[in-house]
Amino acid sequence: MLQSVMGVGAVEVGKLWREKGELREVMKMKKVELVAAGVAKAKASRIVERLEQESIEEFGERLRKMEVGAMTVYDKEYPERLKQIQNPPYVLFVRGGLEVADDRAVAMVGTRRPTSYGVRMAKRIAGELARMGVTVVSGLAMGIDAVAHRACMEAGGRTVAFLGNGIDVVQPRINEGLGKMVVKQGAVVSEYAPGTPALKQNFPARNRLVAGMSAGVIVVEGAEGSGSLITAEFGKQQGKAVMAIPGEFGNSQAAAPNGLIRAGARMVTSGGEVIEALGWESEMRTKEVKRGVVPKEGKRVYERLRGVRMSVDELSRELQVGVAEVMNGVTILELGEWVEKDGQGRYGRVE
Repeated sequence: MLQSVMGVGAVEVGKLWREKGELREVMKMKKVELVAAGVAKAKASRIVERLEQESIEEFGERLRKMEVGAMTVYDKEYPERLKQIQNPPYVLFVRGGLEVADDRAVAMVGTRRPTSYGVRMAKRIAGELARMGVTVVSGLAMGIDAVAHRACMEAGGRTVAFLGNGIDVVQPRINEGLGKMVVKQGAVVSEYAPGTPALKQNFPARNRLVAGMSAGVIVVEGAEGSGSLITAEFGKQQGKAVMAIPGEFGNSQAAAPNGLIRAGARMVTSGGEVIEALGWESEMRTKEVKRGVVPKEGKRVYERLRGVRMSVDELSRELQVGVAEVMNGVTILELGEWVEKDGQGRYGRVE
């Protein structure tokens, strides 16, 4: 509940928790007590106002109705690696389930606008890692995040997605269907209580958890200043293995991974190389993968590409939807090998 109050983060929640010893006692604190504990007056007022709106029992009942679990940093189910990072969330909200096997996890992050090469490499490595018994962790964003989650699940593996907003909403909304799939084959996790909006400042905090949950961070594609570099930096600070897939020459999305490699990150081109870099043994799993039906997120794009090749901009104009929505659709279709991109940047069906 406290983490749904604007400006209240893990540091302050942890300080109050240590002050009172129990979460229930924190919930009973008055404004004067909060201020005495070092909370700014304006923030203390917001906290008291929030706590008066809903009791801890009512909050728990609301979580149960949403099928959302909550765990504290003191619970045995709380991921061990996350306990070791600086200022871990005192509460995690979870849809799905975290397992002991998720300790064997690797983060895969990258641009929201991947090239066909980036999609191909992310799909390949995430799938290989899943078949080797590795949980793939990412942020459920468009682009590389979505590719990593889907490829992992298609290979029969587990995947964990961290959100930068309340657990009750998937952002972007176009990935809601993907989020439901992740819940069935892993977990969607947030440190933010239901109702917390997707604020800009939440996403670097989210990235620290993506890195924190994992033994290593793989950057696939990203331009200079890419958000994936924030995740990589958190990984470095946390003592995790930082890896990167080499980018294609002349591709602006190669700047982030190639820069990391020049700075000393481990270059990887296969799941086996990731396993080797982490000093793990391979635990091969097998699953027969069938294409099945066209994913609904890409159905309109797929239908429009009947007998023609079109660019993202052309598809956007033809379908009268935003470029971002088209990019999400073609990324999902590429992942499922329904479409492919030619040298001129046009997409066509794989017949």
